[in-house]
Amino acid sequence: MFGSAYLIPSFAVSVLGMTLTAAGMLLLPSALAFIGTLFLTAMLIRRCRLPLIAMVPFGVVSFIVAMWMLSGANGESGFPDLMPAILLRGIALGFLFLPITLITLLELRGTAIAYGVGLFNAGRQAGGLLGVAFLETLIDHERALNQSVLAAHILPGRTAVTERLVALTRGLAAYGMEQGEAAKVAVRLLGREVAMQAGIIAFDTAFLVVTLFFFAAAPVLIGAKVLIARLVSEPAA
Repeated sequence: MFGSAYLIPSFAVSVLGMTLTAAGMLLLPSALAFIGTLFLTAMLIRRCRLPLIAMVPFGVVSFIVAMWMLSGANGESGFPDLMPAILLRGIALGFLFLPITLITLLELRGTAIAYGVGLFNAGRQAGGLLGVAFLETLIDHERALNQSVLAAHILPGRTAVTERLVALTRGLAAYGMEQGEAAKVAVRLLGREVAMQAGIIAFDTAFLVVTLFFFAAAPVLIGAKVLIARLVSEPAA
């Protein structure tokens, strides 16, 4: 939803250095949570007679919390750190997807069903593609901006920079690398660390943007529902 399915594996591969298989395994529990929540939602709607709209706020809030949790990820994050947020994301999508689908299509009759299903799927696909495009553009922009800001602080002669280069050089020399070559490699490693940190900040910003988007989308969704209900009821009055 809004590109979150793209954002998480992309973060895992490009920042955490996971393989594509590991990134897929990272998302697998979210998919299982999503499927389980779909069954739970169907049971609550059918057996407990809960209104369809009652599930949507819980799904929106859960999704916001999940994205906010992911916005605190860093280069040391692993499966145990990311899993609570990823599971919560799957649960949130389960509580959102089925009610929104039913709210959209349940009242349609006759030939309107085909048009409704087509428009719903087209809107969902278009929203996902626009979300991915927006997030990819945002990440590329933020990555370049963050790298330039961080690189501006990596100045020769600064104590922290010198100490880091010395530590890297000694570590490489300890593995048998010639001192001069170790110093050159240390500079390249420091540049790679700066690029990695820039990527982490860029992805954290993207997760936070998704969080803020859903903060804004929730009242819009409720307002649209109320407005449509009034427009539908006015001709009958």
